[in-house]
Amino acid sequence: MSMTLHLDTDACAGCGCCGEACAQGALELAEKAVLIEEYCIGCGACIEMCPTGALSLTNHHRGVNP
Repeated sequence: MSMTLHLDTDACAGCGCCGEACAQGALELAEKAVLIEEYCIGCGACIEMCPTGALSLTNHHRGVNP
């Protein structure tokens, strides 16, 4: 199972808290947060720090055929 981070740019306030929380450097700040997907490990540290709820994780099952 893998986790995919989703960023709602409409909800993003551009505060930069998520980028400060991300040890992988997967979130950078322009006017709003920008996700660098290849760096994200799906740990969720950014979600806990986001004051507007602009970030969420989704579970995905890989390699499993129903």
